[in-house]
Amino acid sequence: MFSTTVTSEQFIQAIIDTVYMVGMSLFAGSLIGIPIGILLVVTRPGVFWRTSCCIPCSIRSLTSFVLCPLSFCWWRLFRSPG
Repeated sequence: MFSTTVTSEQFIQAIIDTVYMVGMSLFAGSLIGIPIGILLVVTRPGVFWRTSCCIPCSIRSLTSFVLCPLSFCWWRLFRSPG
């Protein structure tokens, strides 16, 4: 009735597309979710004054989370061939 023949090239391209979509969703969710999660934990009642010393640590961790993948991409892009 229907032809469901999938070539190996189509299958590999489908896997690449799926990994790309999942990666972009992970990035977008992390970009939105991590700051909201930190904000919710730090500003809940009775916690802010006890954890105010950890706010710089949270900011430093968040910037490391963002900058490490960027530095890896930068390294891969501009490294010398060979």
